Amino acid sequence: MNAQSDTVYYFDFEALDVEVKNNQVISSIKNNHGLFQDAVPRYPNLTVAFGNRHSYRNAEFGNYPVGRQFLYHSPSWFTPDEKGISFNHVELTLDSALEVDSYYRISFLIANMKSHKWKPAHYGVKFSQDKILKEGQGALMSEPDVYFDFTNDDELVEIQAVMFFEKPISYIYFGMFEEDSMRVPKKYTPGTDKISYTDTAAYYQVVKTTRVVIDNLLIERLDKTKDTFRDIYFKHDDDKVSMQKDVDQIEIISQKMKATPESYLLIQGYADPSGAFLYNLDLSARRAAHVKEILIAQGIAEQRIVTIGKGIFPMEAKNIDPEYARKVSFLLLQ
Repeated sequence: MNAQSDTVYYFDFEALDVEVKNNQVISSIKNNHGLFQDAVPRYPNLTVAFGNRHSYRNAEFGNYPVGRQFLYHSPSWFTPDEKGISFNHVELTLDSALEVDSYYRISFLIANMKSHKWKPAHYGVKFSQDKILKEGQGALMSEPDVYFDFTNDDELVEIQAVMFFEKPISYIYFGMFEEDSMRVPKKYTPGTDKISYTDTAAYYQVVKTTRVVIDNLLIERLDKTKDTFRDIYFKHDDDKVSMQKDVDQIEIISQKMKATPESYLLIQGYADPSGAFLYNLDLSARRAAHVKEILIAQGIAEQRIVTIGKGIFPMEAKNIDPEYARKVSFLLLQ
């Protein structure tokens, strides 16, 4: 860990204060100054569990190095015709708010349980000053602050984000969001030669068809350095660096990071207002990811680079040239 950073929270689910009865969690999950629970309303089918036999047996079918204890989330409940009737979010309540005008690095491990047929196409995290009360059963939240797709069915993947808050943050929500509540099928690999109950017709009659594992949530405060770098711009609908001056600029950033080995680089991608919401979000993320790939090729460790697709660049003035929005920006933190 960076010696100059300030660890605010670290949630390792091997050591939690939680009440379990018949292998089910019957109270909220507590850790160091934080409380995990379902978003209101709390449904009796316990969409959040942890460390029970059912959950970690499923995890063993993958290669999840989480032991017996982890946060186990079923973000949706579906009827036999596979229509969503309930979307649930994990709510983390912090007893000490994240401060304004500060940068925070948030990282966690996440995976889909391999033993189930369906997985969310996307998953997200939302930070809030106030508690969010959903409109009703089946409702989804909107506008996640961190939004990503699942890329691996066999191992936990680390998600990183660097956030700057203009309001104090006391609540963090994990789950599926209305910008994309699609599920995608995945191949089931049995853990034994016997036919699993997940392959039976009865299993699909009424079933929570998604399972998500979350572990090792870290929140740390970072300081902004005095170093500044100019933005890099892209052609319309393009996600590749094409100008030599931009290649040279990335080299300058690379050399600076090599000279400051305890620093993190935040790369934020943007798009112009043309195109649909999800497309712009994906395009902006691809732009940031492309620059990250160049830096990794130049010898910068992957874990030191955090990318985020911000979607449409905020353009309040109508006379701003859309070319200004097709870019990535850089921030060096330590």
